[in-house]
Amino acid sequence: MNKWLISLSNGETIDEMDLKSENASDPSPWNKLMQRLEKEKDLHITQIRLQVRGRTYTAPASSQKAKFPSNCEIKNHRYFGRISQDSFGQSEHYICFEFEVKDILIRQIVSRQTGDSWIEVFENAKM
Repeated sequence: MNKWLISLSNGETIDEMDLKSENASDPSPWNKLMQRLEKEKDLHITQIRLQVRGRTYTAPASSQKAKFPSNCEIKNHRYFGRISQDSFGQSEHYICFEFEVKDILIRQIVSRQTGDSWIEVFENAKM
């Protein structure tokens, strides 16, 4: 099972599966989380983790309570999917997360099929 786990500034951990709905017209788990963060202005993401094919991919944490906390401010976490198609029509699905550290945008891309992972870094980029 592929999913994300989010740590929040109040110490809570949100599992994507806990927000998933059987109703296709409901907002996605990520959008539900974003709606909650919009309502609770003092609450924010401190860490994002992806679990893909039995592996966990962890972004740096902004909480000093984390196992390996970052010494830089981390902001603007984002999660999304991506599909790539080659010239033969074969497609591959990816899960991505992004975050900003100072003026650098860092994106981790993980293949849903293989669990392979890449990191992209963009200077002077804003989400």
